[in-house]
Amino acid sequence: MSTCTADKHLKNPDLFCNQCITTCCSKCFKSHSAHAEKIVDIDQILSESSVTNNIDGIMKFIEENSEKKLLIEETFKFTVEEEYQEEQQKITNYFKKLHDALHYREVDLKKELKSHFDDNQEQFVTMTSVMENNVKKCKEIIGDLDSNKDQDNSIKKFNEFKILNLEFQKQLGADPKVSPFVPYKFREVPLLEFDQIISRSIIKQFTNQGQARVYKNVYLYTNNSMQRFDFATKKLEKVDFVPMDIKLDSIWQSMCSTDTNLYIFSKKNWCKWDPETTKWTVKPLPNETDNGGYQPAFYDGKKHIYLLGGYKGTTFYLNVTRFNIETEEFEFDFAKLNSSHQNDPIIIDGDEKMIYLCGGYHNKDTDTLDVLNVDTKQVVTEHHFAGDGFPNVTTGCYIPATNSIYMITREYLFFRYDVVTKTVYKLATAKGNGYYNRLFFDGDNTMYLTSTNLSNIHEYNINTNNWTIGEAFHPSSAYSFAMTTF
Repeated sequence: MSTCTADKHLKNPDLFCNQCITTCCSKCFKSHSAHAEKIVDIDQILSESSVTNNIDGIMKFIEENSEKKLLIEETFKFTVEEEYQEEQQKITNYFKKLHDALHYREVDLKKELKSHFDDNQEQFVTMTSVMENNVKKCKEIIGDLDSNKDQDNSIKKFNEFKILNLEFQKQLGADPKVSPFVPYKFREVPLLEFDQIISRSIIKQFTNQGQARVYKNVYLYTNNSMQRFDFATKKLEKVDFVPMDIKLDSIWQSMCSTDTNLYIFSKKNWCKWDPETTKWTVKPLPNETDNGGYQPAFYDGKKHIYLLGGYKGTTFYLNVTRFNIETEEFEFDFAKLNSSHQNDPIIIDGDEKMIYLCGGYHNKDTDTLDVLNVDTKQVVTEHHFAGDGFPNVTTGCYIPATNSIYMITREYLFFRYDVVTKTVYKLATAKGNGYYNRLFFDGDNTMYLTSTNLSNIHEYNINTNNWTIGEAFHPSSAYSFAMTTF
């Protein structure tokens, strides 16, 4: 065993962390150093109770567990079991409704097709009857001509044939090679649309309060001012906070959010914001490190923030730096990128070991989707999009329901890449043109696009593949953005 666990420690667990509510030893103390003031000697915890208090505590513990057991049993029976039956019935009703709707549509389409067939059949019967009658009349004319050699009679019969032929040519139309029948064919719904119906029918995790676990806001920071875009109200609002003593620049993608804090990584400093105290903590990067600017900062959902590339003037950085939010230590030169300016890193299904990197800039726009393997510390190219008609990628966003990364180019060409089938699908194009773009997913059915070249936040409906214009907002490249759960 190389690391400590909650049950086993490498050293004697003689310490106790009041924040994590767990024992710790001298080996794992480092992981609690960010809140070291919460760590006390284990003897202090134990000395605060007497034998009598311990017995009383045990009895109370038994009582609490017994009561909690009854509560959990009731909760499971009247909540979990009932909800399970209800959700099962919902699934049954949904697919029955879908099946019925498809069946009714099938019947309607076949009925419509049959009516068109009947029209063509009626046309067929009419035309063949006319032709049979024409043949009969022509035979009668020939018979009269053979039996009666009178010139006047012959002229009369030839005139009858001439009129008959003109009427027939009129019935055939201007081009006799064109079919007199009108063809009708069935047009299938594109598999893309059908796949979306299937893939978006999912089982989604909910909290005990019944609310989906989705991001609530997008925080926007620039020049010691901050705003918040609320996904529920779709409105921007000002956020009051204690300002920093320094001014940050070149931080377009350099802010990210954990479950409790905002982080900004500038050229020489890193900053941490506490939403409860509204205060920023500003600390210098170790060893006077200068990572340049515009480096994307990405939280993996566990305990690390990755800083990717960046540039300063004409110098482009390829290094990946990893920051531990528990120990607040930096791991420089963690990996090397293929392109310095990587936009909006993405993880899929919570797998923090594989980080997807959408596009970027390294002396020129890039069209790649790269993947950083955290275990091997290697970056490989997953796909080039130029061959699909998308010569550059400026930002991306992962949508679980379609198993796809949605991306947008400098020209605002919009598409999705199915990470399972490796297929590219062109989508509706937003109006605009710009490099400094950001996409945000609200966890339900809407994506939001912000850009330095747009005067409004643009909204994209995933179901309808449609863009609309939302709240007025015109950011500059000095802005930094982060989605938050708070």
